Amino acid sequence: MPDSRFDIQIDRGHGRSTRGETTRVVIDVIRAFTVADIAFRRGAVSILLVADTRRALALRQEDPRLLLAGEEGGLPIKDFDLGNSPWQMSGAGVAGRRLVQRTSHGVQALLANRDAELLLATGVSQAASTAAYLRNHFGNGAAVDLIASHPSSDEDLACADYLKRLLDDAKDRDLTVTLERIRRSEAAAKFLDPTRPEFDPRDLDLCCEPSPTPFAMQAYPWGEESALLQRQDF
Repeated sequence: MPDSRFDIQIDRGHGRSTRGETTRVVIDVIRAFTVADIAFRRGAVSILLVADTRRALALRQEDPRLLLAGEEGGLPIKDFDLGNSPWQMSGAGVAGRRLVQRTSHGVQALLANRDAELLLATGVSQAASTAAYLRNHFGNGAAVDLIASHPSSDEDLACADYLKRLLDDAKDRDLTVTLERIRRSEAAAKFLDPTRPEFDPRDLDLCCEPSPTPFAMQAYPWGEESALLQRQDF
């Protein structure tokens, strides 16, 4: 029988978890936490998550060494160094650098849940590693909230369902149905539309690709409004 070690709840949207102080995993497949995963694989030291563009620009004014990455309305932000593109990040020189990230869904949902006992971020790329991290660190009955950050599109909910299967039974690692749901989702459609060249289909491909380098991404409160995302090897 499956090893049901976790008390799992799935929420969606940008709000705070409906339960109390639990472990929370915020999911953004397309594209924020796929971008973060690739940045860490390329050697980024940490990622400071902020809610708005002005905050990001102010931080870089204080520290010009920071690299800014993100989007508004899905599109690159003026005066940012990088967009919210996994493909662009896969070729970016971020080794040894600190990044600041602002996005419309994943970052907002994570910041709303900064009071979690343990706060993790993931997309599909690190979903299996995130599940393994939780299984390694918690005993029976641990409460875990999986937060699908997009309020209407299905890709983050598909990833949450996949994570729940992994946590219920670590042998269930079949991604086929999950990836089909992601590629059929509302958010994926613009990457498959040839009339919208601003959305690179290579981004969608990377969002559906499990990482060859396993680690978890853990967030910590940073000041009053931000969070610091760091790579956790285990």
